[in-house]
Amino acid sequence: MKKNLTTLLTGILLILFADSCRKGQTPLETQTNQTKNQVSKMPGFGAILDRKAYLNAPKADFNQIKSLLSKNGFAKDLKLDATLPSSVYLNYPVVMNQGTSNTCVSFATDAMIETLNNEFPGINVSNPRSPWFIYQMDHSFYGGCGNPGMHTYNGINIAKIKGIPSYTLDPDPGDTGDNSDDFCHLPATSVINDAATNKIGNFYSLSTISDIKIALSYHLPVVMGFKAFSSFLTAFYNGTTYSAVGTDDLGTGHEVCIVGYDDAKQAFLVQNSYGTTYNNNPAGDPDRPGMMWFGYNLFSEPSLQIELYVGTPNIPVLTVSDLAFAGNTLYAIGATNVGNGGNAIYQWGNNAWARLNGAGIAITGTPSGTPWVVNNEGKLFQYVSNIWQLVSMGLTDVSIGANGAMYGIGDTSTDIGGYGIYGYASNGTWTKIQGAAVKIKVDPTGRPWVINAQNYVFKYNGTVFQSLPGRITDLAIGANGSVFAIGNNTINTDGYGIYKWSGSDWILIYGAAVHIAVDKTGNPWVVNSVGHLYSGTAGGVNNPYNYIWTQLN
Repeated sequence: MKKNLTTLLTGILLILFADSCRKGQTPLETQTNQTKNQVSKMPGFGAILDRKAYLNAPKADFNQIKSLLSKNGFAKDLKLDATLPSSVYLNYPVVMNQGTSNTCVSFATDAMIETLNNEFPGINVSNPRSPWFIYQMDHSFYGGCGNPGMHTYNGINIAKIKGIPSYTLDPDPGDTGDNSDDFCHLPATSVINDAATNKIGNFYSLSTISDIKIALSYHLPVVMGFKAFSSFLTAFYNGTTYSAVGTDDLGTGHEVCIVGYDDAKQAFLVQNSYGTTYNNNPAGDPDRPGMMWFGYNLFSEPSLQIELYVGTPNIPVLTVSDLAFAGNTLYAIGATNVGNGGNAIYQWGNNAWARLNGAGIAITGTPSGTPWVVNNEGKLFQYVSNIWQLVSMGLTDVSIGANGAMYGIGDTSTDIGGYGIYGYASNGTWTKIQGAAVKIKVDPTGRPWVINAQNYVFKYNGTVFQSLPGRITDLAIGANGSVFAIGNNTINTDGYGIYKWSGSDWILIYGAAVHIAVDKTGNPWVVNSVGHLYSGTAGGVNNPYNYIWTQLN
């Protein structure tokens, strides 16, 4: 069957694409039923090349992109073109089929964002995504309903502005084999809201083979729009490398997603949107059905009018509700309830947050490095051998000092100041002491410091809690005795004032944040209101309250 494909194409493609690639065009109605059946098996295209938009798009600056990826913990062999590997294969998604619709731009953009999801796993984001959504948004919201296809630039721009929703929420807007107006209907609000959770961070234009290789070596897929020729279909259905354009211009454009390259083949690996079979025969690369090879030599072919865009991952910054060190490792409780105990638990390492199993509402840690959490049912757990082991019940907060002393806040209201305060004994029992609070920290001597419901702070002297000046919203104490706090005074959009305890008062230091922790050496770490993590370093002995902040994500 494949050997006869060229003959088939010659006979019918001029009919199919006489007036672009609109589904069910009127000229087809004049053909015989037999010819209609043949045409119905041919795939759609639908890319409208937009040279002006392509040339005006921001050009890729790989030094800037490398800095972004490295800052977010994705420094995976990011090299310059002089040291590029001889081949790269990204973790591309399942191949889908656009049928006879004109949705190739939408499908290629979806393949790009799903590949980014595989290469840069996000929090609570999973594949597959909807391959139709980009086309729906273009045709219903952006006024493209009268067009049979869509502009290449619009596809990647919508991926940045609106994102792409889960496939389960938007599996198929309608019959893609006719001229129905299903694509002209705006998706449901729930679908649009879900799409916003999976956007690309930014996009840039590329212009050379070297650009594409660098992008792929940075684990970034590339969408490619180009003029469609019948030779493209011949190469795809015969499983050969597309390396010769030919003369059969189909009068339309197509878009695919580049997900790899191999110098031995002198070609790029692209994900097409025509499925994996044709007439019950495998289609595309024999080893990767639905994929195909696009020769390097074609990038010097002006008739293809190639347009290239690379998308960067939209790496969500983790907003947190609690922050603490266990040994030398920083842990956090996220700000979103995930069920089964509260919010997700994270560990900082390799310049990124990694999610642990379990859930909680407050976290602390031992000097030896074991994290402990309290969940929203009041249960206290310690993390041993990657398992959360239940220790106690009836708490809302907990803290462990450098000497191992542990105190907690109960789950029973005592007065307007908050809940009961308890000390943990070696025999596993809790002993109530005077006072009431909502947050607690323990200093290296084993004395608890607390914040009550009105944001006043108190320090325990062994007998009673003594009131300290100021009002604060968070507190952290290092193993060396250094004490830091977050105030309740808004500094800017990043959060509240950051303070260091002088021994008699709180001294305002530079910066703004919402949560704070202190490492073993006494340096503060903070998270601001949008989730950016910073580590602080004292600026000099002449001014111990002058801190320099380094952004880590």
